[in-house]
Amino acid sequence: MYWIIQPIISKSALVTELTYKFADFDRICTCVACITDLFSSLLLDSLLGIVIINSIPTEWQLIENFWKIVFLSIEQLENVINWLTQNPAGLKLNDALNTFLSNFFLYHIHLWKCKEQHI
Repeated sequence: MYWIIQPIISKSALVTELTYKFADFDRICTCVACITDLFSSLLLDSLLGIVIINSIPTEWQLIENFWKIVFLSIEQLENVINWLTQNPAGLKLNDALNTFLSNFFLYHIHLWKCKEQHI
């Protein structure tokens, strides 16, 4: 049963972090003070994580406005690259290099936009 759950558990950031912290448990923790420090740091990390997660705004309007700004910025970046392709603004590149670079950046912006739309 463990071999079925193990790939799923290994993707968890919490499990990965705990595995990393307990990997050298025998080497690091030779005294009671070390064990106390380790568990207090784990408790503090967990509490801070809970506080940060609970402090994330749950108002969807803020999140919606953030994504509107992101998409507006992407559109503006595409407009600037298209403008620089047509009007090099003092950049003395040859046409083939100019076209290649603009297509390169526009392609990556397109990938970025598709990734953002899935979120």
